[in-house]
Amino acid sequence: MTPKKPCSARRAFTRVKLSNKNMVTCHIPGEGHNLKKFSSVLVRGGRPNDLPAVKYKVIRGARRADLQPIYTRKNARSKYGVKNPGRFHRMRATRGEGQKLYYVN
Repeated sequence: MTPKKPCSARRAFTRVKLSNKNMVTCHIPGEGHNLKKFSSVLVRGGRPNDLPAVKYKVIRGARRADLQPIYTRKNARSKYGVKNPGRFHRMRATRGEGQKLYYVN
């Protein structure tokens, strides 16, 4: 979809059929997506300013939705479904071979 403002980027969007049988147009935030036909997504309100008639956004990485989060995202992670990369605990290996890092959730 082309934006109405001249200096804006092209936005990804999708047509979604809601559970109440209404069809709405939703904006897909972030870079790239893996949506296919008949994917299930979670939708929230909020519109991009330069797209007319688009009033909803798709939530990335919500529950078991088919839209994956952006794993390489460092800033503004909550909008794109990525957890904090600094929350992993660092542990040392007890055997030789120097120090190793193990990631534990």
